[in-house]
Amino acid sequence: MYYSKRTLLIMFIIFIIIIVIGSVTVLGWIKRDSYRANNLICTTKSEAYIEPRKLYMDGGLVLDLKSGRITVHYDVTTDTKEKRLFFRDICISKL
Repeated sequence: MYYSKRTLLIMFIIFIIIIVIGSVTVLGWIKRDSYRANNLICTTKSEAYIEPRKLYMDGGLVLDLKSGRITVHYDVTTDTKEKRLFFRDICISKL
């Protein structure tokens, strides 16, 4: 083998190694991002007024994909200022 061919071979091998290392790094980032999405905890707060029943509802909803739960919590106030609590804890299971 001449020196120029050996140099080209070494450069080609180094190029292949760089591509392999880059691919492994990118695949690691993709797996890490999907892992974070599977542990999502989403919360929301809302207020609602139901006109026909004269109910004022103030509360929130929590979606927790890590433990597989949905939690709904509302404080319900009637027109006569009577307060009640509405709470639901729902378990998410795979079909």
